[in-house]
Amino acid sequence: MLACGVGLLVVVVFLDRAIIGIGQNNLTNSSPSLSQIWSVGFGLGNAASFWQNAPNSLYSNILLANLPQLIFSILYFVYNGLYTVMSLAAEWSSYSSKRKGLRVSKPLGHQRSTYYLQLPYMHAIPLMIASGGMHWLISQSFYLLSVDLTRTTRSSNTTIISFTTCGYSAVAMIFALGLGTLMLFCIFVNGFRRIKYDIPPAGSCSLAISSACNPLLEAIDCTMPLQWGVVKAASHEPGHCSFSDVDVSQPETGARYS
Repeated sequence: MLACGVGLLVVVVFLDRAIIGIGQNNLTNSSPSLSQIWSVGFGLGNAASFWQNAPNSLYSNILLANLPQLIFSILYFVYNGLYTVMSLAAEWSSYSSKRKGLRVSKPLGHQRSTYYLQLPYMHAIPLMIASGGMHWLISQSFYLLSVDLTRTTRSSNTTIISFTTCGYSAVAMIFALGLGTLMLFCIFVNGFRRIKYDIPPAGSCSLAISSACNPLLEAIDCTMPLQWGVVKAASHEPGHCSFSDVDVSQPETGARYS
């Protein structure tokens, strides 16, 4: 969340400089109007979209124009990882209340295959759309420009100067900022969803998962729907909880289980 917030802060700084630049290029010291900002358009090179302090080297401008794409890609990995952890926790906890097949790479019987995109499709598809839209908006916000200044006469066009620089679009930055804020809001709201943990949380810890899958004596048919719960009642000695393909009961408050 902190990394995503820092990324949005960087966008805000670039947006502020872009709007100031539009005002300067329109020969005004005041803030530009909405019509002036909108006139810059999406990824359109014009006199109001030059970055005057850009380096002169072509390769430096290429790296500079694509740097925001790299930053967003890193932030998206963090963002996707948060959603993956939340999804993993929700599915793990659901085994304590509902019998279902395990998720494996090569399912057999009642087992289920893993998600193609490592996330439930209700999360994965919107994330892919948002990521693609964000990359496109970033490409329209900050881009490479090749400028040729020519002198036109009746007989010919003569190139006076040719150079490369970086261009920017405040309109695209505004849309990118809005989409980024929406993505942050969605994961923030999703993070407040409470998960009912009748099963001890394990995350992705293999040791915790192994302890929850440790039956007593009877073998488990892993191809059948499984549920986690009490497989041995706690009377005079600690009971036992595990995944099982037979009926299980919910743990009792105050009882001891292994």
